[in-house]
Amino acid sequence: MRTSSICSASAFLWVLVLPTSPLAPGPLDAQPPPETARGAGPADTAGLGQFARVHVAIQGLRDREHTELADPRRKKPEEHQEIRARFAKERAQALRTGGVTDSAFVSWTRRISADDSLRVRFEALLTRLNAPK
Repeated sequence: MRTSSICSASAFLWVLVLPTSPLAPGPLDAQPPPETARGAGPADTAGLGQFARVHVAIQGLRDREHTELADPRRKKPEEHQEIRARFAKERAQALRTGGVTDSAFVSWTRRISADDSLRVRFEALLTRLNAPK
C-alpha cells in the first residue's frame, strides 16, 4: 500500500512540474510556419492562375471518380481498380495539358494550405473560374 501512495505522489508532482519544464512542448502557434509558406509574395505566385485552372480540371475528374465509385452497380474490386486507374491517367493528362508537374501541384497545394493570404487569392480565382459563363 505504501508503494502505491509514493507512486501517486510522484505522478502528481510530475503533473505539476512537467508543464514548466524546458522539456514541455510549447504552444503550437509559437512554432515557425512551414518553409513553403515563407516568402510567398507576388513574384512567387506567378503560376497561381495556372495552378487554379489545373485544380479545377482535376477536381472535376475527382468528382466524377467518386460518383462512379459510389455507384451501387459497380461493386466489384476490379471495377473500382479500373476507375482509379482511369482517374490516375486523366489526372496525369490534366497536369500535362495545364503545364504543371505533379511535384509543383503538390507544392502549390501545400503553400495554399499554409498561407492565408495566398489561400484567399486562390479562392477568389476559383470563384471566377467556376462562375457560370
